[in-house]
Amino acid sequence: MTIAQILKQFDKASLATASKLVIRELEEEKKAHWVAYVDEGNESHDVHVKLVGKQVDFVSCDCGVQVDQLCAHKTKMLLTLEDKLKGKKVVDKPVAKKTMSKKKMSESVALLHDVNQIDVYGWLEELFKKNKEVETEFLLKFGKSKANNYTVEEVDKILKDILVATMGRKRQEANAKQVKTLIDLFTIALAPVEDFLTINITQPIALDIYLRVVFRLFSFNHTVYHTSTRVNTFAKKFTERFLYTLFNVKDKAAIEKQLTLLRMNLQYQEGRLEYETYWYLFKLISDAIPEELLHKYILEIIELKKFAEGEEEEYDSIQGISRFLLNVVNKNNVFKQYYKAFRPVQYDEEFNLFLIKLVIDIDLPHAEQLCQLIIDKHLHMFRNDGVEDILTEIKQKLGKNEDVLEMRKKRFAESLNIDDYKFIIKSFKNKKEAEAFKTDIKSKLSKATLYLRELAKYFEILDYEKDYVEMLNKLKVTPSFALINKYSKKLYKADAKTLLDRIMMGGQSVNSIPSEALLSTDLLMFILDNYTSGEILNKLMKYSAPRNSMNLYIKQAIIANQKR
Repeated sequence: MTIAQILKQFDKASLATASKLVIRELEEEKKAHWVAYVDEGNESHDVHVKLVGKQVDFVSCDCGVQVDQLCAHKTKMLLTLEDKLKGKKVVDKPVAKKTMSKKKMSESVALLHDVNQIDVYGWLEELFKKNKEVETEFLLKFGKSKANNYTVEEVDKILKDILVATMGRKRQEANAKQVKTLIDLFTIALAPVEDFLTINITQPIALDIYLRVVFRLFSFNHTVYHTSTRVNTFAKKFTERFLYTLFNVKDKAAIEKQLTLLRMNLQYQEGRLEYETYWYLFKLISDAIPEELLHKYILEIIELKKFAEGEEEEYDSIQGISRFLLNVVNKNNVFKQYYKAFRPVQYDEEFNLFLIKLVIDIDLPHAEQLCQLIIDKHLHMFRNDGVEDILTEIKQKLGKNEDVLEMRKKRFAESLNIDDYKFIIKSFKNKKEAEAFKTDIKSKLSKATLYLRELAKYFEILDYEKDYVEMLNKLKVTPSFALINKYSKKLYKADAKTLLDRIMMGGQSVNSIPSEALLSTDLLMFILDNYTSGEILNKLMKYSAPRNSMNLYIKQAIIANQKR
């Protein structure tokens, strides 16, 4: 059933009762899997809803109700989720709780008012010994606030104590409920700390405390296996609040000092997790930076890149920083101001080609230098075809025709590219020079032992020159049914008898039938349509037709035709 169909089962009174409950932190934990806290009195319940399309797959609540039954908490979750999916604004914060009369009190709260206080204190002492989570929450709630001053060590101790209380000292796995408890306690504990950060946001201590908090969160993710997204969500929201406070300070010089301090700390982090923590904040700044501080932020990224790569090299080797810088300047439409801060990145062909294409629209000579550097320093792992094509276009636009000709001659010698061959032929000023070049190429390639890939490229050149006699000569050395099939009509027109001879010569080998059924069928139909049975059988007296050979395949087709 859909959410709407489920809710129609309830009367207005039940829906009104459920709608009065408080819902917090509604979020999509996984695709189509929603979670939230629903508060009822002094208790909070973890509610999950899984959707499949518009259908409700399951709804669960930790209040103890059976899976196939709907409690008020599940109903509240469905009501809120329906509004959320319709695009309505959902209030996601606790409302002020009214003092309940004794008639509305739960049995346990009413009993608490009647029991002797000394007995309650004794019971709490025993409870604290058994349940460290409750003890920690009690200390955070009723302990003396220290909002006036915090050190990094004090905050770190608070977080570690919460981790030990909720997870133990050597826990390697945590369920959703434990993660929820952890984040709830972190939220309570860090509330006064965030007040302290707000007051001291432009001081180094604020950055240090923030980084220690996020480090503890990341450390938990790395050392304790869990599937909840609550830790990452908490870290992101904590960071957003920190940056919002920082960037709303009127003293821009003080903010710039914090940016520089962050970048310098990032440079000297040796531990992987420590670096990840600093880099996390440094990257998220790109989504929150005000326009008036954008230039300073970009300069800090450039300084970080220079430090990481070293200025003595002509190219970069760490793709992460270069890609991040390009993303920031491109997103903010300021690439034109900073394009000379970029260098090619070793073995990152995608980045380099994208960078060059951006530079071409701004500075052709600089784009030419980037391309030449990539080629000269062998920065791409395999071939430089893409870069060479772009460099050729750039040189043509710059009027460097002699350079273009030399490049294409060199590339043709390496790859036998037909487009390069055509370009070179057309570039000659007189026919004698062109004919001399053609003769030289033909002389070298006709004598060379070519693999099928090179032979196919040579045939493209011969087709351009309409030299089908040379094609037939090469097929005598290297029979290829794929090439015969491709140029069959032209070869037949040039010399039909020789073509049949080349086919039968290649077809006498065992396993010579092409693996592609369409190719073998096309070739067979061409032979039967253009040659008589007598011509074919006469050739079979010269060439053999063993098992699994093309010749046997042809022979069987002729016999089958004769029986009809």
